[in-house]
Amino acid sequence: EGQPYGDIIFFYPSGSVYAMGKRGVTYPQLGPWTYYNPDGSIRAEGKFVKGKREGQWTDVVRTKKSKFILVANFSHGWPEDKINVYNSNGEFIKKVSEKNIKPENYWFMNPKLYEFRNFK
Repeated sequence: EGQPYGDIIFFYPSGSVYAMGKRGVTYPQLGPWTYYNPDGSIRAEGKFVKGKREGQWTDVVRTKKSKFILVANFSHGWPEDKINVYNSNGEFIKKVSEKNIKPENYWFMNPKLYEFRNFK
């Protein structure tokens, strides 16, 4: 009751888009969602089923010197296996355990990081 449903967009305080997806009355996230950096580039993409991450999720991690693409398959909100790491050209680098990735760089490994905060 009182919860939005259907297409929804969250914004950064600057006005740029933070996240786009669907919301339901029962589940806060449904179907495909895309998260953005303040500059408009994609930070993460994937889908939710009954409010939990499901299927392939891709997270783009930028450091001062490089960009990495992390890809994981989720089942019921948890990674099924190790995470594939690719360089900015899409070339495979290695598989890593989610325990070896800093949560602040890989938002979907830390549920607190995808809470909707600091938005209009």
